[in-house]
Amino acid sequence: MRFRISYYLSNMITGQIGRGGHYNELKQVICIVITDYDFIPETRRCHTVFGCWKRMNIFRLTTSWK
Repeated sequence: MRFRISYYLSNMITGQIGRGGHYNELKQVICIVITDYDFIPETRRCHTVFGCWKRMNIFRLTTSWK
């Protein structure tokens, strides 16, 4: 399911611009997942926010998706 969500988010981003489009035209993408099972067993939190981060220095690569 995690790969599927990443795939859907990627399509939501790339679907915003066509060939030759400008990257600054991209708008933020938000994905809300509601399940009836424990989707993220690593945490007991109900609300979790993911993003694209640099591991070592911990800075955000992009704010295009959440």
